[in-house]
Amino acid sequence: RGLEPVIKWGPSEEVRANALAAASGGLLLLAPPAGPAATARLAFHAALVVGVDSGPTHLAAATGAPTLALFGPTDPGRFGPVGLHAAALRGEAGHYNRRGEGPSLPETDEILRAIDRLLA
Repeated sequence: RGLEPVIKWGPSEEVRANALAAASGGLLLLAPPAGPAATARLAFHAALVVGVDSGPTHLAAATGAPTLALFGPTDPGRFGPVGLHAAALRGEAGHYNRRGEGPSLPETDEILRAIDRLLA
């Protein structure tokens, strides 16, 4: 679709974000350090924001950017992002990922269908 993926990261996530960018072979770009105002500007200009249940994801939805929030055990019906172009997907409670580290997210196909709907 001609999208240029950018990783937005917080202060405690820099090492992990750099590792993801390096592992992508140049596909993923690393956003510069940014406070809330700069994060909102970045989201506002994005074709699509995909994130977890976090402040930056909710901020992106509030800017009107097409936003897909991925939820684990938290209820997106109660805590989901608010916006005309916001959607949320939730992994099934009680199901854990392969490493047993927490709730699983929806299947990849379901995530891709949600992205297609947001970009339509």
